[in-house]
Amino acid sequence: MPGSGAGVSGHSIAVARPDMQVDVLDSSHKKYAFLRQAVAELGFEECSAVCERAESWRPSERFDCIVSRALAEIAEIISLVEHLLAPAG
Repeated sequence: MPGSGAGVSGHSIAVARPDMQVDVLDSSHKKYAFLRQAVAELGFEECSAVCERAESWRPSERFDCIVSRALAEIAEIISLVEHLLAPAG
């Protein structure tokens, strides 16, 4: 689950690894709309956009990897997303 970072990190991963499920997350409705449109227009079948704050998002499954760009200091990032990381992630 990469953060959106204007779609750069998440969409780049989706291009490089079309076989991998990628969820891009942003709490801004404007950025989310862009992410959702990009997913649709680029035909990313294994990519989805989510409009939510990382600390309050409760997906049905945890993630093997989390990527963040310019969110906060590393210690704060960990505290915000640790509930999203799978045990072996």
